[in-house]
Amino acid sequence: LDAVEMRRALRDALRSVCCGPASFPQCELEAAGDAFESSYELAANEKKHLSFKVAVPRSHLNAVVEKLKELAFVNWVEPEVEVRVFNHIASTVLQVGSGKDERGRQVMTEERPFWDAGLDGAGEIVGVGDTGLDVKSCFFWDPNHDVGYEHDKVIGYRGFADYEDTSGHGTHVCGSIAGRAGNGSGYEGYNGMAPGAKLAFTDLGLSYGDQRGLIAPETMEEYYEYAYGLGARLHSDSWGGLSTAYTRSAREVDEWHFYHPEFLAMIAAGNDGEFLSADGVESTVSTPATCKNALSVGATLSVGYIDPPVDPITNFVIAQPQAFANRSFQLVSALFTPVFEFDAEVEIDLVTTQRPRICEPLSAEDRRRVQGKVVLVERGDCFFTEKVQRLEAAGALGAIIYNNEESGSGFFKMAPSEPGDFIPMPSASAPMSTGRLLTDAIKSSNDSAARIRFVSRSTQALPAYESIAEYSSFGPTMDGRIKPDVVAPGEEIKSATSVDRDNQCKTERISGTSMATPLVAGITAIVRQYLMGGYSPLGDKGMSEIGSTPTGALIKAVIINGAAELQGFAQSGLPLEPAPSFRQGWGRVELDTSLPLPGSGRSLEFRDWVNLDRSGSEHFYCLKMPAKDEPEVAAASGEDKDEDKDKGGVHVTLTWMDAPGALSGGGYLVNDLDLSLEVPPGEPEPNWGAAERPDRTNNVEKASIGKPLAGGRYQIRVSAHTLKWPMGNGRGQLYALAAFGPEGMELTDGECGPALAEQQGEGARENVIEIFDDVESPVAAASVAGQE
Repeated sequence: LDAVEMRRALRDALRSVCCGPASFPQCELEAAGDAFESSYELAANEKKHLSFKVAVPRSHLNAVVEKLKELAFVNWVEPEVEVRVFNHIASTVLQVGSGKDERGRQVMTEERPFWDAGLDGAGEIVGVGDTGLDVKSCFFWDPNHDVGYEHDKVIGYRGFADYEDTSGHGTHVCGSIAGRAGNGSGYEGYNGMAPGAKLAFTDLGLSYGDQRGLIAPETMEEYYEYAYGLGARLHSDSWGGLSTAYTRSAREVDEWHFYHPEFLAMIAAGNDGEFLSADGVESTVSTPATCKNALSVGATLSVGYIDPPVDPITNFVIAQPQAFANRSFQLVSALFTPVFEFDAEVEIDLVTTQRPRICEPLSAEDRRRVQGKVVLVERGDCFFTEKVQRLEAAGALGAIIYNNEESGSGFFKMAPSEPGDFIPMPSASAPMSTGRLLTDAIKSSNDSAARIRFVSRSTQALPAYESIAEYSSFGPTMDGRIKPDVVAPGEEIKSATSVDRDNQCKTERISGTSMATPLVAGITAIVRQYLMGGYSPLGDKGMSEIGSTPTGALIKAVIINGAAELQGFAQSGLPLEPAPSFRQGWGRVELDTSLPLPGSGRSLEFRDWVNLDRSGSEHFYCLKMPAKDEPEVAAASGEDKDEDKDKGGVHVTLTWMDAPGALSGGGYLVNDLDLSLEVPPGEPEPNWGAAERPDRTNNVEKASIGKPLAGGRYQIRVSAHTLKWPMGNGRGQLYALAAFGPEGMELTDGECGPALAEQQGEGARENVIEIFDDVESPVAAASVAGQE
């Protein structure tokens, strides 16, 4: 059927329900993008999603829905959801994270090295949709030009609803992205994250009489097209609907990104956080942030310090195997045992048993295995005290009991089965993700035991931005995807607001994921400026000079690849589950672990505009580490002993803009790619990380090497498990790959070739790496090192 025939069938269906002999029409078919174009007809091989909107009296709702379900071309019916709106310190936090004082404690700094290096978003245009933008504010004021291409800040203003911002929300958002107060105004400290960027704005807010609120776009295609036409390849959206489903608008966001690969939107996750979770709600991320391709943003706290909770927290790091080395974790001590207290320099074996829950007597083999070791145990089937007592009787040193289900927090408290019970062997709880990673580490070792060091008990106060805000909405999505993708400061963010006269400087503090999202949008403007040529990532040329531009997938990969794992706590007082998790996503955005600057001793390697053309196809890359006599390797290998802030190691992230999912489906991933990181062929050890639990849910995959071998080589494999929806013309699925590691690291196309054990040295066989679960542009391949 073409669109005309569909509309005719819909109108006939509505009339049969809503109209009687003596009544007037009570149901109305409204416009909704392409489906309302009289000449619109699908090509025979085109998979275009058409949508229609129907206005229905509440009294007729059920009857209309049942009638619509009878139509053969209707596969999804959903309510039209109501939409709502959901830096001074932030500019430092998102550029460098925490510093250290003379005692080694984490502290806030005043460093902004990317601004100092001239990276401020200049040349970039960011699209925004919000309640309005007051261009009279000194943060956007240009006395010499009207809004348009010559304006210093706002190149376009579309009055979708009106042309005012009485609430100040939209002005605040825009200020956080690109606001720039005049020199000498005294407000320069509240400039946006990318003060050199410009804005293309859509006013969604009604500001008159009783008609206040937001008008949702008819379609996301029509919404994004305005800013895209003005040159924006980034978009910031601090609003969402009252639904946690994969709705029409979420699907349309995915569809836009799939067909416009240079584009990337940042969308607020929502502000329902732990408020709805108290009612048993498993996920609170709001549409359209439930989409796959945009960057969904949650919020951390911002200013001040937070003392650790009363419950004892224990820290430990993995010492061996090599691939997992220097990863740090937290444990919550049981209420019926002492805390783990061992010499920080002593490496202790960590093992598993044949039956991981230990609810039955241990076999003779297991009793020998656990003696003098810490044992990894799965929660479930019996009391905590039973598990610990069995291990104590067998001579174990301690027990780490990990969760048997995924949850918002991941951690849990372990109470005794009977009041007053006490067992002298230490035990503590950990999230499921920690248990899985430790299991992989144990399996990958040559003697079936990982080695860990208990470094300290957490007693120091942490910067507030290491903890999640209680209102920050969390995942998973209904099909189990990780959301939000990243987090950023969102508490008490001070930025521009509406003013009374021209060039007036005025600010206010507002909290929410609405405030975190524009800060991340500003960061992506800096990343895009960097890749386009602001820091010459292709030698003497930027991507713009070789006829290419970065895809949204590459920018997303760079951001996620460098995200910092939060070290703080949830509102419950329990530690946050390690990233990736449903509370913090992949972590807090941090530029200095994403992009190298001169003197950083780090380098970025990437591949962009690459496609896999069919299911089963695969690409190989070889990642070579610099030789040990190069000083930068010491930092990357963790030899600087800075274990509290993991700037070492190698991180590799794969992202792709997936095809839009079927609204009536259960799982929304369409094209499924896989990432694995291995030693070169010829080594006998299997790649457990990729083989044990391949990710069949997310369109982001990340692999990390905690302590890379000097001169070692690691083989990257990107493969297409399933391609259900290619882009057309045999182009398959585009993807982007980003690798961040020590200066001198090299990424080359193709397999590494035969393994060179003598070159890689001792430990080369420890190859388990953690895996978290029509285009006319040349393939872009680049290296950039932080050289002087």
